[in-house]
Amino acid sequence: MIYLDNFRGTMVAPEVWEAMRIVATEQYAVPAPFTQCGTGSAELIEGAQSRLATAIGASSTEVLITGSGTEAVNIALLGSVRAQAIDKPEIVTSEIEYPATLAVYRALEKQGYAAHYIGVDGEGRYNLDQLADVLNEHTVMVSLMGVNHMIGTIEPLVEAGGIVTEASHRVGRRIPLHIDFASALQTQRLDVDAVHADLVSFSSNKVHGPKGVGALYVRKGTKIVPTSYGADSYSPLVPGTPNTMGIAGFDKALELLYANFDGDVEHMRQLRDRLADGIRERVPYILLNGPEGPGRAASHLCYSFLFIEGEAIMMFLDMDGIVVDTGSACAAATLKPNYILMAIGRNHEEAHGSIRFTLSRYTTEEDIDTTLSRLVPIVERLRAQSTIRPPASCGGCSDMAIKYTEKVIEHFKNPHNIGVIEDADACATEGSPACGDEITVYLKIDKRTDRIVDVKFQSYGCASNIATGSIITDLAKGKTIDEAEAITWKQAADELGGLPPIKMHCSVLAVDGLRSAIRKYKKEVKGIDYDSTLTVDAITKELEHVLWPPVGVDIITLKMVKYIGIESGAVKVEISAGSDEKYLEPTINEIIEHVSKIKGVKSVSVDNV
Repeated sequence: MIYLDNFRGTMVAPEVWEAMRIVATEQYAVPAPFTQCGTGSAELIEGAQSRLATAIGASSTEVLITGSGTEAVNIALLGSVRAQAIDKPEIVTSEIEYPATLAVYRALEKQGYAAHYIGVDGEGRYNLDQLADVLNEHTVMVSLMGVNHMIGTIEPLVEAGGIVTEASHRVGRRIPLHIDFASALQTQRLDVDAVHADLVSFSSNKVHGPKGVGALYVRKGTKIVPTSYGADSYSPLVPGTPNTMGIAGFDKALELLYANFDGDVEHMRQLRDRLADGIRERVPYILLNGPEGPGRAASHLCYSFLFIEGEAIMMFLDMDGIVVDTGSACAAATLKPNYILMAIGRNHEEAHGSIRFTLSRYTTEEDIDTTLSRLVPIVERLRAQSTIRPPASCGGCSDMAIKYTEKVIEHFKNPHNIGVIEDADACATEGSPACGDEITVYLKIDKRTDRIVDVKFQSYGCASNIATGSIITDLAKGKTIDEAEAITWKQAADELGGLPPIKMHCSVLAVDGLRSAIRKYKKEVKGIDYDSTLTVDAITKELEHVLWPPVGVDIITLKMVKYIGIESGAVKVEISAGSDEKYLEPTINEIIEHVSKIKGVKSVSVDNV
């Protein structure tokens, strides 16, 4: 495996694993005084604190080991704001922060805190003028990051810290500044005094340490209260029994990190540039996301590959044993394009086509060359079958729970009926507003028998879109237009051995495209206009096509439809579904889209009761 997703998590270094093994089997006592084994465990923790403190210019008593980077962020933000008795409190961060920070800020907003999200420029650098403008006597927290995880931007922390310090002098008290340094630790040095930091969070698994371990720097004198409670065997801010095995791993990871820090950073930079040069030389129509040169983390590269979808690139690379990441909407449970890419000015299509490559000190030249040799033909292949073309001629869904069947993968890797029928009797294009996927279906029809003699499709989209396009066109070939028009999404799902419910919005496009092409043929060639009387039966029949029960999990099925009402062209549908709203939204959008096509419908509303 070639692993180029090191900003998500890194391999545990062999030396780290050995250090953890020793603690797990030989030095496993809970830290405590008066016994050799308990004292040894306490000294192990103190050693890890001291190593990190030395690296960042702090005192060991200012460093706490936490259960993760996310826990460190929560302790820093919640513990600090709760310790301050300020009227009408305000909190400040940016619109491109890591999800852990943004989640805490959303929670605080619900508790009455007024939040300010500063903007960024086209390369993701903070708008420092905006930062200065929003700081005032009500500000109780500023949270920023060292390196942006999606686009690799090294943020101007020294300048930002100076602005916070100036504002603190102006209001007559210290405004706490938290820095999320988890994604920066691999490639950036930190001096907490130089950046005026009061709180800094770290994560072990970003530097070849174990998961489930983090750290928090708390400057002496910073007001902070506990956010959870338990036995104070280690610290009131981090109650409970310390994970000494994980701490030993983090300590060893830090030792290895700084043993040859500059050399390892230069190694990653050279390989990153080798990959970037190879992509620029061999792949046209690309956009670099984030800055070029010294303003970018040495191990980070993120490109948007135009006219194709990022999830499809990611999956093909994965099949070749190469792990990368994407900012495609189709690779997010929310079905929205990456918020960071949108913040720097990318449009939906550009965000859909993004791929992030993040290296480590273990990455080799052979890894980079192999990646390039696999990436180039994948991009060429996907563009050849895409509905979206470069200017010379004539955007999406996998959360961590999605698993495709073998048959879906086979039709994705080797799709049937890809192409264009130049003299098609009918063609139609359908797209999903939820993620930007698109499909075009071409039909060749025997006008004497109304039988489909050939069918082709082109797709801009994810694996589900391509696989259903392949199977639907197989099913349509040889059928009469009436038989083909009756093909349902359930048939496609059954043929493919099931489709993840969250992929419904893009898996239905092939049937939509086929039906639209047939109805276009009926209207233009046979003079038959598609018409449905606006009745409950007509709406129910349309819903039958949308609400088939997905294999394994029922997101919304026809049985969940409790009421259909019609009044002056306004259709109201009530459903009873207990799933998370973010998973219901794509299917509700499909209901609205399809019912809206019925003749006489003026508006559609869907309520989950």
